[in-house]
Amino acid sequence: MSVQAEQTELDLAEIEYQAQEAAKKGVKNVNQEKLDYLKKCYAVVANTPEGEEVLRHIMNTCGFKQSNVMYNRTTGEIAEGTTLLRAAQQATWVGIRQYIPVKPRNAIEGDIE
Repeated sequence: MSVQAEQTELDLAEIEYQAQEAAKKGVKNVNQEKLDYLKKCYAVVANTPEGEEVLRHIMNTCGFKQSNVMYNRTTGEIAEGTTLLRAAQQATWVGIRQYIPVKPRNAIEGDIE
């Protein structure tokens, strides 16, 4: 992951946190407006066949519907590093899916390879 991508991910996480805190206090803040705009962007993308296909590809790449516990085929023991990697990959999709409206999200997640 590039430094710019990492910074963007951190910025989004901080924006989400600030928006949640503001919502708890009943305060509308600029970060909530950014999140609302991001949700609209995801809705536009998710409601096209091409966008649905791209989001499905991302979901599958993240291993969302696969077991997150990986085993060493030789010893049968849990492969901790691979298990942590799989969990991190799945967390990427979990972070994305919260912005996708329910109907297209169900369509995307219902058609798993």
